[in-house]
Amino acid sequence: MMHTRDPHKSAAAANRRLWRHFWPKTVSARFGISLILFWIAVAMLAPWISPYPPNAQDMDALSNLGPSATHWLGTDLLGRDILSRILWGARTTLIVVPIATASAFGAGTAIGLASGYFGGIIDRAISGLSDIILSFPTLILYIVLITSIGPSLVNIVIAITLASAPSIGRIVRGLTLELRTHGYVAAAEMRGESVLFTLFLEILPNARGPLLADLSMRAGLAVVTVGTLGFLGLGLPPPDPDWGSMVAENVTMIPVYPYMALFPGLAMCSLVIGFSMLADGLEEDQ
Repeated sequence: MMHTRDPHKSAAAANRRLWRHFWPKTVSARFGISLILFWIAVAMLAPWISPYPPNAQDMDALSNLGPSATHWLGTDLLGRDILSRILWGARTTLIVVPIATASAFGAGTAIGLASGYFGGIIDRAISGLSDIILSFPTLILYIVLITSIGPSLVNIVIAITLASAPSIGRIVRGLTLELRTHGYVAAAEMRGESVLFTLFLEILPNARGPLLADLSMRAGLAVVTVGTLGFLGLGLPPPDPDWGSMVAENVTMIPVYPYMALFPGLAMCSLVIGFSMLADGLEEDQ
């Protein structure tokens, strides 16, 4: 007697296999990605879960700045709800960080592949320019770039890309130099495949393990960068909230009301920890 396969069960089994394939295998990576997904959900739902508009001032709350039933995390010096500003600040961070990280990785991967594959004068030119950029202290480079072109979301992305792409390019260059000697690269060249095919479909996929771990670590560094620029007054123009500027606005009140700076600082640290643990887990998976 022939048994027919239930298509619904087959689809469910296929979905479970796909989920297990993409879901991290290590505990640290799972915890890290859970933290990241939590903040992504917060950023997406901020307009609906935020108790107050982020810039709304409650004059009555100025007499009681501490946490209360009305303002769970208290208010800042202008009577603005800290919890609401943290929730909306997550949107700022999780817009800038993925775009800046992807932009830096795209540029760094392109120059690293070109430098490692072609060698010669192209390699020397790219390496020389990268050495010049990397010779500057990173924070000084950010300050010079942002003060030159002005603080905005787009300019923060540009600054992170210019500062990070050379170091990413060095990693990709090293991997390319190693992988270009493998047989599958020679086979692709013998088949007459294009350079772009060889770089992006033969070399790059075989370097994805180390690059994914580095990508996660770079995203954590981008969170720190966005927070640092906000703290220095080089982030979003006020009054739009970001976690770094929230710490800066309330830093003078730390001796009296430490939670004003503590809560946005903890939010930023938790997201950095998430990316760091994901990077560690991805390295263990390799």
